[in-house]
Amino acid sequence: MGRHVLQSIRDNNRVNGSRKVKGFIDDRTELAGTSADGVPVLGDREWLKGKPEIFLTVAVCDPRTKKKIVEELKTWGHTSFATTIHSRAWVADNVRIGEGTIRGKESSR
Repeated sequence: MGRHVLQSIRDNNRVNGSRKVKGFIDDRTELAGTSADGVPVLGDREWLKGKPEIFLTVAVCDPRTKKKIVEELKTWGHTSFATTIHSRAWVADNVRIGEGTIRGKESSR
């Protein structure tokens, strides 16, 4: 999921932005120090302790797992989460986009 979000950020940056990605966090500790799609894997979730200033996107597909992770991060002082909407995503007028939302580009209809 993180790679999909990264691609959305890169696509959006080509159109209208300059969002920078510092790195990935992955709970598979053996990935620390490697890279994915040219972006470093900084460490596991524990790496975020004591760094509440880092603006995060929690790229997890399962809503219950994502909620659990966000709740844990909030106990560590993280208070804001990035919203990533692909520049080509279709969003209905009656939809409210909340903090931390991730929306990829539309597939063919």
